[in-house]
Amino acid sequence: MEQSVGTYNAEAQKNIKASWDKFARVYDQFIQINTLQLFNTLLVHTHAHQRKRILEVACGSGMHSLYLAKTMLQRGAVLVSTDISEEMIGMYKEKFEGDEDFTQLKNNKLSIIKGDIENGFNPESYFEDGKRSVVAGLANNEALPFTDASFDCYLANLSLMLVDNHLNQLSEALRVTQPGATFGFTVWGRREFVQNMACVHDVFERNGVNIKKSPSGKTPYDLGKDPEALRAVMEGMGYKEIRMWYQKCNFAFKDPEEYVFSILEGTINKAVLSELPEEQAAKIRAEVREEYMKRMGGDHVMDPNHFECLIITAKK
Repeated sequence: MEQSVGTYNAEAQKNIKASWDKFARVYDQFIQINTLQLFNTLLVHTHAHQRKRILEVACGSGMHSLYLAKTMLQRGAVLVSTDISEEMIGMYKEKFEGDEDFTQLKNNKLSIIKGDIENGFNPESYFEDGKRSVVAGLANNEALPFTDASFDCYLANLSLMLVDNHLNQLSEALRVTQPGATFGFTVWGRREFVQNMACVHDVFERNGVNIKKSPSGKTPYDLGKDPEALRAVMEGMGYKEIRMWYQKCNFAFKDPEEYVFSILEGTINKAVLSELPEEQAAKIRAEVREEYMKRMGGDHVMDPNHFECLIITAKK
C-alpha cells in the first residue's frame, strides 16, 4: 500500500500498541541497555546539552531518558518523553521515582501524565526557572498532541522504521519543532549488517515460515538500506543540513540462551512461533541458537557487525 503524509491506519496503530505492551518487559530487561549506544550518539550530534525544550518520542521504559535527564538536561529545560505503550510509561515512572539521584535533588521535577497526552499540550506549562523538568505520557509518533513549534530538539531512537507510516512521523516532527531545531533519528541499517535481527529472519525463511509484513508492506530494513532515497524524502519535506552515516555496535548478550530468549520473545517472532507445531518451533529455536554461535558467538562476540544502524541528524 502506497503511503503519503496524512494516510493513517487506526488498526495498525492499535496492533503496534498491543505489541509493545506485550514486549515491554523483555525490552526493558535486554534491549534498552544496548540501544543506549545509539541514543548517546543522537544526544551528542543534536547538541542536546544546549537545548531547552526536548521531545523524545518512543522513549521506551525510560533508561535513555533518565540518562539524558541526569547528565545533560540544563536547568530551565523541559524534557518531554512519549511512548505509544502504557506498559512502557509505567516502567518509565518506576525508573525515575526509584532513582534517588534524580528525585532527591530539589531542582529536579517529574510529571507523569495519566492516559493520553491531550491535544494542545505545550511544554511551557511545565517550565520552572532553575529546574530540570521531565514530563512523560502516552502519544503516537504519527499524530502528536503538541502545539506547533513547541520544541527545539527532537529525538527518535529506533522508531522511524517501526511506525506504520514514517512519513507521518517525519511530518509531525517538523510541525512540533521551532525554526533552528535539531533532529536525531536512528533506523536499522542494511540487513547483512544487522545480524542480531537478520539471524532470526534468515532461519524463518530457511524453514519456509513467512513473517507477516506491516499493513503498508514495509520491513524494518527498508529505510536504512537506501540513505539517499530517505534523504530526498526529508529534503522534500523541508529538513535542512541532513547528515547520515552508518554506525555499528554490538548487543552484549551474555550467552546464546539470553539471545534466543530476548529475540524470540519479541512479540512478532513469538506470535509466529506460536502458530507453528511445537516440533517445528523447537527446531527453529535450536537453529537460531546455532546461527547465533556461528555469527555472533565464540570469537565473534565483540564483532561490531552485530547491529548496524543508520544515524540521521538534521535541522529545521
